[in-house]
Amino acid sequence: MNTPGELPENVVAEIRAGRKIEAIKLLREQCSMDLRDAKDAVDAYIAGLPASPGDRLPRNDMGTGRLVFAALVVVAVYMAYRIFA
Repeated sequence: MNTPGELPENVVAEIRAGRKIEAIKLLREQCSMDLRDAKDAVDAYIAGLPASPGDRLPRNDMGTGRLVFAALVVVAVYMAYRIFA
């Protein structure tokens, strides 16, 4: 690890392969971390990962929420137009 937030390449490879537990084990062994710190580091890395179609990691975004909000805005604009036109 070159910087404090950087994970070793083999740990990153395990994360990208969807093997989170193995990644935590490797990180604990290589960096002499306790379980909680290693899990937090792996979780933080996963949270910062951009999702791509080939990843097996779950995508964590608010796409559905944005869609619902946009639909509500459209309905509100339509209703305002019908009332005030």
